[in-house]
Amino acid sequence: MRHNIVLSLLLLILLVLEPLKVQAQGFNIFAKQKVVIGEIIDKNDRPLSDAVKQKIYQSYKDAFVNSDNYEVYEVNIEDIKLQLTQAGKTADFTNICKQIGEKADYIIFTSIKLTSTDLRSTNTQLIFNSSLYRISTATEVLSDVAVAQATQESIISTTSELVSKLLGIEINKDRASQEKALVKTLEDAAISKDLSEADKKVKNADEMAKHIESLGNNVKTMDFFNLGRAYYSAAQAATVMEKKVELFKKADAAFAMVAERAPEDYRGNMWRARAHSGMDPETELGLAKPFYEKVVEMLEAKGDKSNTIIEAYQYLGYYNYLKEYAENPQGAKYIETRKWWGKILEINPEHSIKEAMSLL
Repeated sequence: MRHNIVLSLLLLILLVLEPLKVQAQGFNIFAKQKVVIGEIIDKNDRPLSDAVKQKIYQSYKDAFVNSDNYEVYEVNIEDIKLQLTQAGKTADFTNICKQIGEKADYIIFTSIKLTSTDLRSTNTQLIFNSSLYRISTATEVLSDVAVAQATQESIISTTSELVSKLLGIEINKDRASQEKALVKTLEDAAISKDLSEADKKVKNADEMAKHIESLGNNVKTMDFFNLGRAYYSAAQAATVMEKKVELFKKADAAFAMVAERAPEDYRGNMWRARAHSGMDPETELGLAKPFYEKVVEMLEAKGDKSNTIIEAYQYLGYYNYLKEYAENPQGAKYIETRKWWGKILEINPEHSIKEAMSLL
């Protein structure tokens, strides 16, 4: 019985704490990638009803709700366009991305064409063209065209499936081989574009490092912080673990300078923790532990109850869970695990870690 409980707990912790890992795709640790659902462009002579568009929009949201790595960042594109116009700027795609800025990671634009807008017809043909763009660079990551015989209900299904394909998720392993080939093609396209994106980020970070070196004694603490962020971003974009580790080490060196120059500011140690977590994505070595402990020490002294300290508590709890389970798989008391995760529930009693705690 205890063996089954332990297995259940392991599965639950993997689900609850999956965002703790730095994924190969370059996800932010401790957070899901935020995706903006952009305009749904109606290419029909007879416009689709707002109700149908809303259903398609909702299908996107549902797909992201069911994703471990993505979530929807709510933003009204029309409001963004209005803000740009009022500021005297062109409401084009690049400026829309700039306006959204660092609030989200990706944006999806979709166009829809039906052979008939009478969705009661069982032979309505849907031509569905959706493109996924990286907001930081306003460049396309993936695009796809889906053609289907669709009713109103199957439009929703088709949309959800396409979102899954765009995100490189195979929906059903038993699908026809050509469907699998399409998913593989999309994944390869994503990797190819991400490689070029990673190269650009490395080049930018290296150029920034040379510039900082040229400043000599005039270099500012914020220069090191920005350099660390640049190498950290490059490490996230890298697809080979050895390269990721190399870049995370460069990021850590820059953040170490921040911590040394501004010892009263927690951010140097916070980002050192994140960089070390990136070098140890499975938390096997606990490389980030001393830095998260320092962050906790600094923030608890200030009475901080933000997501920042929760991030530290999550990591320290998970590190101790792995350690305590390894030491005594059959009879672990999880004292340290309870200590750290319990601090999360003191801040937020309904945090997702609550269910994992109930099985300890």
